[in-house]
Amino acid sequence: MGARSAEGSGSCDTIAQILEEIAVEMKGRIKVAKLDLGKNRELAAQLIPILAIFKGA
Repeated sequence: MGARSAEGSGSCDTIAQILEEIAVEMKGRIKVAKLDLGKNRELAAQLIPILAIFKGA
């Protein structure tokens, strides 16, 4: 993971920190992915920010 979420978004920062901890703790058992919408403006215009959790994928 690594890069910070959008500036000024405290809830996003909190979720990002929790997901970072989960990614480390569950390494090799789950995949945690993050898309930096600030660097992917074209894609950002098409998306609504979402947290998705899939089981068995």
